[in-house]
Amino acid sequence: MRRHSLIVMIAAALAVAPSLTAGAQVPDPIAGAPGAAEYPNEDGLIVQQMDRWTLAADGTVERHHEWALKMLSAYLTRNDYFDPTIDWNDGRATMRVDQARTYMVDGTPVDAAANSLVPNTSIAFNHAVPYAQMRQMVVAHVGVEHGATSITAYTVDDRAPTGVPLWGVVELQNIVPILDHWITIEVPAGTALHTGGVFCDLKADKESKDGLDSYTFHRTKVPTAHTTEAGHGHHGMHQ
Repeated sequence: MRRHSLIVMIAAALAVAPSLTAGAQVPDPIAGAPGAAEYPNEDGLIVQQMDRWTLAADGTVERHHEWALKMLSAYLTRNDYFDPTIDWNDGRATMRVDQARTYMVDGTPVDAAANSLVPNTSIAFNHAVPYAQMRQMVVAHVGVEHGATSITAYTVDDRAPTGVPLWGVVELQNIVPILDHWITIEVPAGTALHTGGVFCDLKADKESKDGLDSYTFHRTKVPTAHTTEAGHGHHGMHQ
């Protein structure tokens, strides 16, 4: 299956797009988002997605991921897309859920219960000592209905430098269309940053300010990924 990806490699001992804010008022990207009439063949829409990394001068990394997912069919709830799983290494980093909120069709905000945000160790790692600090959390959204939009946002902070280069892969397509996607990377000025695309060619907008080099990729109206060769539940689409 051909998947478009952005490969990010940062060589050093290391984002900031605008963030959806919580509140009774429905955020503009959600309030003005299209629905099933405009996308009759889709199960849902990612109204807005933001992935950002910040490399500090001491070598610690902060990464933030945030997305607003609009439900158009029950497929998304049956396959747990409204209950995403967050993974992180608790031995060296701290994870916090910044927002887990669903906006109902009428605009009513419903937050995930605090006692549902409980970290645990995956069963597969329970007896694997080298992975004992690998943790996960299922963010359980509530009150989901057709036309509702959930926002999931979380941040992972290094407690100390890892001593190895930061690298990663960002999937540029999903099982649903992405209407607005920001990828932002901030590094100390002069830090070597290398990016490359798989089956695509992307160019970042670079800005230097206050001793930082900021690289931003912005994409709109990203089509659904081709999933013909994916397994049941589209496994293999995400990492």
